[in-house]
Amino acid sequence: MRKRNRWERRETTAFPLLNTKQGGELHHKIFWKTSNRFSTSSPRDFSDLPQELVTKIGASLSYGNLKAASLVCKSWCDALRPARKAMKYKEYERWGKQFKQGLCGFLPNIHNALKMFLKAAEYGSTRAMVDAGLIYWKRGEKDKACDLYRRAAELGDRNAQFNLGLSYVPVQPPPEEAIKWLSLAAFQGHAGAQYQLAHCLRQGGNMEEAAGWCLRAAEGGYVRAMYNVSMCYKYGEGLVQCDHQARKWMKLAADCGHIKAQDYVLRHQKVYSIV
Repeated sequence: MRKRNRWERRETTAFPLLNTKQGGELHHKIFWKTSNRFSTSSPRDFSDLPQELVTKIGASLSYGNLKAASLVCKSWCDALRPARKAMKYKEYERWGKQFKQGLCGFLPNIHNALKMFLKAAEYGSTRAMVDAGLIYWKRGEKDKACDLYRRAAELGDRNAQFNLGLSYVPVQPPPEEAIKWLSLAAFQGHAGAQYQLAHCLRQGGNMEEAAGWCLRAAEGGYVRAMYNVSMCYKYGEGLVQCDHQARKWMKLAADCGHIKAQDYVLRHQKVYSIV
């Protein structure tokens, strides 16, 4: 016998929204025509917040929360309109992926994939900006790629911050822009950014901080960082010298497929047989 669910369904928004074909936009218009709850004289009026700040907040919200935030005040409704449209046009992202990878019956077509990603990017999708930027980068149109990366990075997308920072890395020594964007991505937990930031700091002579970021990347599962951390522990570069930790990270790197680590472990089998 099928068990009945006795729990009431939880509402995902602060206010009930009309289920219209226009995706809720009609409801927003009706709400602002009929409601005086958030007039300019209200102590709960948030209309003084900069629209750029509201847009950044909206970029990280789910569609339900985005619609609820749009009901806070009229200026928020206007500022978050591009983000709401981006949620409505998520199918452009999906079609872009399908054209790019040839999925779900779509023939691989990079031109159509770029067109779909750019369409989604127009409505504020940071993920689409990154995907479009990757296509431009592979085409050799690096200026267009970096423009898209920068737009998404300024909205807080960690993958865009990583890609933008990485675009500066070939310049030696790495400029402050590389450190800036890689740091922002690294603080958001991007393991690749943590590893690249460690390299930039090492080249700048800050070995202790470099080793710290390399260790964080290794703990996040970045295999190349595991090997480098092992070397840091072995020779005491930026980390306190510790043979046990050196063997531990070398064995982990080898187990994850790092060629140099595997070769090192094979040459020191007696030592690593007791780790």
